[in-house]
Amino acid sequence: MSGESPTNKEKERISKPAHAACTQVLAMLLGHETLQSPSLSTAARSALLDGTYANIDAVEPADLKAKLTRKTMGLDVVQKLLGSKPSRCRFKTCERFSKDVRLVFQNILLYQSYLKDHAPKVYDPTLFETSQRLLQGFEMMYAGELARHVTALAAQPSPSVSPVPSPAAPSSHKPPTPTLSHRPSSSSSLSDDDKAKCHGIVQRIMKYKEMGVAMAAPFFNPVDVGMYVDYKVKIPHRMHLYGVQQKLSTGAYASAAAFVQDMRLIFANCLVYNSEVILSAKIREHAVKLMHVLEQLVEQASFDQTPNA
Repeated sequence: MSGESPTNKEKERISKPAHAACTQVLAMLLGHETLQSPSLSTAARSALLDGTYANIDAVEPADLKAKLTRKTMGLDVVQKLLGSKPSRCRFKTCERFSKDVRLVFQNILLYQSYLKDHAPKVYDPTLFETSQRLLQGFEMMYAGELARHVTALAAQPSPSVSPVPSPAAPSSHKPPTPTLSHRPSSSSSLSDDDKAKCHGIVQRIMKYKEMGVAMAAPFFNPVDVGMYVDYKVKIPHRMHLYGVQQKLSTGAYASAAAFVQDMRLIFANCLVYNSEVILSAKIREHAVKLMHVLEQLVEQASFDQTPNA
């Protein structure tokens, strides 16, 4: 049997090891202590598991309501799509699985952020905090359990997703000068067009403002580990916006997906480190907002290699 070539259908399926890893990660999310908390309301559980939202009529902006209702996604829905074995799995790759898992939490965070500002009486802080913690946990499990299966796909001819590269901290806090003409190494497959789009996304994020506040300013430079001595312990994979710029300029990214993963890592790290600090509520809100802006920019970019494919 080992000498037989896989059929076309088998080639299109998620691999057995990748499916097993996705199943394990999802089981850990579904078994997370926050989902078992008695303080979590029935409506909050419905949002997390089924992707249905109470008080959805309180959302007035048509574009936000459309985003929340166009593709409802919850952890139970992801479990059904994942199936019990690769032949029943609707996800062809770990990255597609990851995209839907992220969608569960990003939609809830967006929804609750809106309610907090515009309908505080129905805002659910427990649901917001639970979604933050589950997203933190997922991003850490992605780096530890799923990225290796994304790495295996990178060797295949079809466009694929690359693993999270090791962060390379710049020697200075000044932003590096972009050098799009830099020739990447032979192992790199990030096109000049995609590289330009990546630079554009970083610039848009860095310049993004609300009410005159530059929301990305705290994410420009590396965290001062001399001041925050526990940061290295809590955050093993550190990243910041100038670091992403430097990696782009030196051709360190093999794909747009690797770039996007580093960008997500910046804001996920913020949520992880500041998860239990009451005074850090504002920086957490900024991280959630910038995550949303990032996903919008990535969707609009039309990369040669689709990051979420």
